[in-house]
Amino acid sequence: GQFKNCYVGELYFQCHRGTYTVQAKVKKGNRKSEIALHEAEFWSAAALAAGKQEYPSKELEKQWKNTLLNQFHDILPGSSIGRVNREAEAFYEKIADSTANLINHAQESLLDSRDGVTLFNSMNWNREEVVELPEEYQNGAVTNRGEAVPCCVYGKKALAKVRVPGCGHVSLFPAEQAVDAAVSVREENGIYILENEFLCARFDQNGELISLIDRTTGAQRINGYGNRFRIYRDVPRKFDAWDIDSMTENCEWNCRKKFSIAIAETSVLRCGLKIGVEIGNSTIEELVTLDSGSHLLKFTAKADWKELHKLLKVDFATGIHADEAYNQIQFGYVKRPTHRSRKYDADRFEVCNHFYTALCDGNQGAAILNDCKYGVSMKEDVLSLSLLRAGGHPEFRSDQGEHTFTYAFDVWNGSFLESEVVHDAYGLNYPVTVHSGSVSDTAYWGVDAGNIQIETVKAAEDGSGDLIFRVYESRGARTVCQFTAPAGTVSLKECDMLENPVHELDLETSKAVLEFRGFEVKTLRAVLSK
Repeated sequence: GQFKNCYVGELYFQCHRGTYTVQAKVKKGNRKSEIALHEAEFWSAAALAAGKQEYPSKELEKQWKNTLLNQFHDILPGSSIGRVNREAEAFYEKIADSTANLINHAQESLLDSRDGVTLFNSMNWNREEVVELPEEYQNGAVTNRGEAVPCCVYGKKALAKVRVPGCGHVSLFPAEQAVDAAVSVREENGIYILENEFLCARFDQNGELISLIDRTTGAQRINGYGNRFRIYRDVPRKFDAWDIDSMTENCEWNCRKKFSIAIAETSVLRCGLKIGVEIGNSTIEELVTLDSGSHLLKFTAKADWKELHKLLKVDFATGIHADEAYNQIQFGYVKRPTHRSRKYDADRFEVCNHFYTALCDGNQGAAILNDCKYGVSMKEDVLSLSLLRAGGHPEFRSDQGEHTFTYAFDVWNGSFLESEVVHDAYGLNYPVTVHSGSVSDTAYWGVDAGNIQIETVKAAEDGSGDLIFRVYESRGARTVCQFTAPAGTVSLKECDMLENPVHELDLETSKAVLEFRGFEVKTLRAVLSK
């Protein structure tokens, strides 16, 4: 009875789909600012809990207000005049500088020695990743517990395959360690092959992915092609910056195209290909990399965009039959159709996502991840990420010039709940950071369920010195888990989103049991000993 007048499902607005993509530099500035502020809050909160520094409340509030100002209609949507966009980009530069200083200061305060390097991980799961280190680590490394870390030469730097604890850090010191070859790249009869323990990827002379074999099962994981660039005529009937019309997907531009491909990186922990594309009047340079132990093909791109009334997309035919796709939004995902059966389905030909869009048939899945893009479309088994637009109003010839962005193709076996796609997508956006100096390994707080995400850690707004945790369930599954509170916590309270306590949680040996509905968001307040 209480839900009698409630609408269930998405209230999709059948207009202004172009605002997910236009003014790419503003979109990227927004994403990077949100991430940098998250990192500044997280490590400043860790330093506060450790008694190392005061929490920089005023500076964080200032930079959050600058970020939120640029989320105003029409700035973040990209439908402002040129002057507004330039001013927004200048704001983002200031936010980046300020947050970099806050992060550096907080992490520096947590270290107790100038020796070695420390890798910081703000995500609440253990991560084993390939990261760049200084030159002196080219022959190997050990952790401060004496555990061997494989390293290799990477230009004038080193690469290391490191396990970093969730919500914590690990310190490394140079050492002599042997490394087994795990990744390879080669050319065979004009086909370029990237291969690691899990994947074998083949690229043709056009830089397109023509085969992706899952080495654990022998299965083909694409349906004929991936990383296929498409460019469309994009001339909306009414609102240039705002709209992508339904006819656009039928107006692919048969423009001049030229391709090049070559081996770019050949280390034992990371191999890569360099792809060059001339499409229309524009050029795209890509570095495609595959790391040891990874299920991700990562594409780091630089585009010199010189178009007008065009839309650039990149397509991956996944071979996954699913009626709906998972489009990530804040605190979860929305399922949207991959078909055009009904008018309401057909209207959703271009939608928004944050970090990922995925397809899954219950037994296997595939996803396209991104670090600063929001527009995406799904049709049958094809995931198509919108990269750049080129409108003529209200800013004439918008988005002209150089753009950098990263996307990745992810595959897994099993259900969506069993997948690591949420972790992979967050990992792409929140890389492990490296700082000179060392400290004992520490996990400051955590949770023992992989589908529970600690989204935000910050000091309470009332200036009490309490810590606030925003935690949510990320995969739509009812979950009971244990939350580990920071050291020195004397009480843990569940709050509303305005940080007002609702009730106190039972806290035993710094752990509390939490129960989540699918996508539920909880706010916790940890009262620390003073």
